[in-house]
Amino acid sequence: MRGAMVGLLVSSLAFCGCASLFPSLFSPAVAGVEAFQFEASRVPVGIVYHYVKSNIDGSTPERISLYMSDQTTLEAYRWREPTPQTTFHVKATMDWDRLSAVRLESWRKVRFGGEQLNAVAEYSALTRVMSIEFSDKTRHTVAIDDLPFHFYQFDLASLNVAFRLLRDPKAPFRVGLVNPTFAMTGAALEYRGLATVTYEKDETHNEFPCRRYRIDGPGLKNKGGSIWVDKSEGHIIDLEIQLENHPDWTSFKLKFVGKETMDAAAWQAFMKSRFDAT
Repeated sequence: MRGAMVGLLVSSLAFCGCASLFPSLFSPAVAGVEAFQFEASRVPVGIVYHYVKSNIDGSTPERISLYMSDQTTLEAYRWREPTPQTTFHVKATMDWDRLSAVRLESWRKVRFGGEQLNAVAEYSALTRVMSIEFSDKTRHTVAIDDLPFHFYQFDLASLNVAFRLLRDPKAPFRVGLVNPTFAMTGAALEYRGLATVTYEKDETHNEFPCRRYRIDGPGLKNKGGSIWVDKSEGHIIDLEIQLENHPDWTSFKLKFVGKETMDAAAWQAFMKSRFDAT
């Protein structure tokens, strides 16, 4: 039961070789938080970005929509077509000083039932610890050594938003990665360590002018991959990583399929319509 609830938190939320061979990639010379500069005008409030998540080969597809409802609230809504019986809604609070999601609420809704709060995760800047409390009131903690950090099973949604705030889009930077363990006993979350993001080249991908990045490191168990980011707006166009972020998948692909403008009422109607439309 606990393992399934861990998965609900962030699933509803959500360089090759050993790092010792490339120590410079994980040294303090590779920027963390200082690689970013917050600009309120760059936060896409009121824009919904639609994605399909799958394995790299396209199998096991799932729909994901990301929405900045205000300057600090990043929401993700997930469902599987054609007839979803359950949908997942995560509300994450962004801390722009730390470029990280410091609070996440995971909600689950079923077709013929109500909405249930599954878990809440919250980061303490004072102790540098993330705590998670489940609906059965069990509580676990994990120390996070680095900033910024991102939930890998939250589909790197907070990194997706942060890309547009890079001071230099072609300079390497590193991030910490947190993920559920999916274990029935013991720790509920684990801090996996750092991954380095390195610009490779500009190229057209899926008909969009993009910057292509390589992401890899211990935080991805050295099973990284590529991220294509829109050059003008800064959101992810495509992502292909060898390491899965949930036991339902064997790898991780996130493909952009469109965007639209919504106010709060339209966003609520959109989430409700995922049941009504199928």
